[in-house]
Amino acid sequence: MGALARVVSFCVAKDVNGRPALARLLLTRLISLYGVSTVLFLIKLRKLTSSSRWTAELWKYLRNSSGLAMALTLVPVIRALAGVENIVLPWSAAVGGALATVTGLPSWLSSYVAVESISDAVLSTRTVKKVLSNMGTSSLVIGRQALLCLLIPFFYSRADKQSSAAARFLFKKRSLGRDFVLFYCIWNFLSVYNSLKSFLRDSRREKVYRSQQYSSGQVDEWPMISSNLKPLMDKLVEIHEITLQDTYSSFEKIMNSPMIKNFMPCFKWALWRQLCVRTMTHTPPTRHNHAAGASLMKSITLMLGFFVLDGSDNKMNVRPGVLRYLIRCTLSTYLGITSLKTQQLIAFLGSHLALQNIAQ
Repeated sequence: MGALARVVSFCVAKDVNGRPALARLLLTRLISLYGVSTVLFLIKLRKLTSSSRWTAELWKYLRNSSGLAMALTLVPVIRALAGVENIVLPWSAAVGGALATVTGLPSWLSSYVAVESISDAVLSTRTVKKVLSNMGTSSLVIGRQALLCLLIPFFYSRADKQSSAAARFLFKKRSLGRDFVLFYCIWNFLSVYNSLKSFLRDSRREKVYRSQQYSSGQVDEWPMISSNLKPLMDKLVEIHEITLQDTYSSFEKIMNSPMIKNFMPCFKWALWRQLCVRTMTHTPPTRHNHAAGASLMKSITLMLGFFVLDGSDNKMNVRPGVLRYLIRCTLSTYLGITSLKTQQLIAFLGSHLALQNIAQ
């Protein structure tokens, strides 16, 4: 379940049973929401010097906080008071009221709701699931690389190179050494995070297993062996486990560590990022090139870079979350020049699609 689906599930409050539980839920949400909003408002208020600005910020704070409160609390309230089983009407009232109350809607929020809801809807279809399950790992990696190469020219042509974090990361001119250090730090951080998460998950499973083993009673593990031989068999099992743990030497452990394994992938990504900058900033010598043709040639150049650097190793994998983030950034640049009503309509329809996704 994605982040948007979890937010929608949190707002609709499916598991609220009884008026006291509903009252506690609403009170907790309102106190948390207005508490955080008040702290942020006071921090922003310290930077203002004009009284007129204080009044404008106070009005903005009240409207935005009230809009968020509607989205968080209106669905369970309507379902409890009206006894409505269908959740679409309460959700429409909550989202519509929230969008009409807030003073503005950032373009990134509309693009996030639209992209995430459409992505969840497409990936949950039976046909897409079947196609993805039949595709090999190499095909998936190449497909994501191709989609990334197609997106980058469109994002480059529309993005603000100064304010967009994604544009600065992709297109800012840096040396190869700085790119390598940046990628190397990111890769090692993710490796440490994943290792820590796996360690905590495995230790939790081990505790559950040991508690179940202990609760099942002290059953004799060697029922067919004499009691005189049981200590010897236990000792042999202990020696076997220690031997398995010490199979790898110190050199092999160092070579298999993330610090060594991440070296080549980070160097390849640094080289590809340098190719991306030079490709995007290159101006064609002829003036008769169409924009679509120039973008296609740049995409082909970036894909050739993947073929040269990655080959058949399929190590330069592009995560689906990165692709969705780049699509959201590209869509935000287009929504930034549209009207507020258009952004509200996109957010309204996207929220209903997200509601339909969690109902399936």
